[in-house]
Amino acid sequence: GIIRYNISQNDSHAAGGKESAIFRIDGLVSNVTCYNNSIYTSTDIVSAVYHCAWGGGTSGTLPKTTKYYNNIFYLNKKSTPFAVNSSTGNLFSNNTYFYSGTLTGTHPVDANALTTDPKFVSAGTGGISQNSENSVDGYKLQATSPSINSGILLTNHSPIDYWGNPVPGTAGKAPCRGAFEYSATLSVSLLDFKGEAMSNTNKLTWATTEEINNAGFEIQKSADGINYNALVFVPSKSASGNSVGNINYSFNDNSPFAGKNYYRLKQSDKGGQSTYSSVILLDNNAVKAPGITIYPNPVMSGGNFTLSLNNIPKGIYHLNIVNLQGKTILQKVIEHNGNNTSMLIQTGLETAKGLYLVTLQNETFKSSLKLIVN
Repeated sequence: GIIRYNISQNDSHAAGGKESAIFRIDGLVSNVTCYNNSIYTSTDIVSAVYHCAWGGGTSGTLPKTTKYYNNIFYLNKKSTPFAVNSSTGNLFSNNTYFYSGTLTGTHPVDANALTTDPKFVSAGTGGISQNSENSVDGYKLQATSPSINSGILLTNHSPIDYWGNPVPGTAGKAPCRGAFEYSATLSVSLLDFKGEAMSNTNKLTWATTEEINNAGFEIQKSADGINYNALVFVPSKSASGNSVGNINYSFNDNSPFAGKNYYRLKQSDKGGQSTYSSVILLDNNAVKAPGITIYPNPVMSGGNFTLSLNNIPKGIYHLNIVNLQGKTILQKVIEHNGNNTSMLIQTGLETAKGLYLVTLQNETFKSSLKLIVN
């Protein structure tokens, strides 16, 4: 028999009104394998494992050759027993035995045992729901969990975990311990990313259904859908970067381009991994006044910025950047075709931090903006 990829929270064979054992195996049973289960016990637990004869006795005919691999035991009672009694041929390998808080206890002989916190997203928060796989999302692993990629790959190992995520099936690629197979691409489940053009503002909204080790979101903006620049960084609303359940985010871009505005999210986890959302396009026709916009602003010393020309007539223009002392830092001739457009400007301001004036002009038009260099 095989018992694999289950989640147990305060749930076991009952005895005298208390939880008796998570794994209770009775009588003449042989060759049972229990692997990649996530176990969370209450303070009422009697035994994590209990092998016995029929009826619960410790003498007589007991199970043979029972194997436990890659399980996580999150124990909330001191010295919780693993009582195999006189059963034979038992094997424990690559399991995690974690006693919560200041609790202590022993575990079976297990050459690859871990006793460190498995770092569930939110242990003990499982619920009862028609959508049961989501009600126990707290038993997914954080990115810093020592149980990630530290299990053992078994012959005919399950190809998916409890949630249906793929489990590596190639020799030499270790699966995770417990019922969740972690992947960096699963650190955030993005429910929605959308926007709305509102007068002189573009409103962006998005939501997550879960977050694992999430640092936050960099909103990136483009005038052509090709060249993107960072607009703002929105940190995770969860202090730890871990959450279960919907979290809503929003940001107002109060300096949209006239016409087309492309946006995307760059989500980053605390380990440095990043993924991108799909791109949304907002056509803001409410921005009518001719002029220029700069982003990012402020710009880092040595950095570049994107200059956008909005509703400016076709013609030849001169771009000038001057400092507060009136010294010209950059001059550039721009041939503008009359369409709303943007271009990358290399400042060359490697060391000169401060306030600058950026001016675009010709014989009939002039527009200026302040640029801050940090």
